[in-house]
Amino acid sequence: MLLAYCGCYGVDSSDVELLLEYGYTSDEVEEMLTDHNLLQEALRDVRYMLGEDIYESCYGGAW
Repeated sequence: MLLAYCGCYGVDSSDVELLLEYGYTSDEVEEMLTDHNLLQEALRDVRYMLGEDIYESCYGGAW
């Protein structure tokens, strides 16, 4: 349902999917659709974690 309505709020469906994949609940994501500051903060955090995951899988983690 969120994916169907996210465009009405100006949010890309891939961002919603990313948040759900990283453990945010549907209720949390729904709240983020109306609070773009909260949405951007959560996406920044998830993308940072994703970057860390990529780094660790390529280079074996922090030195």
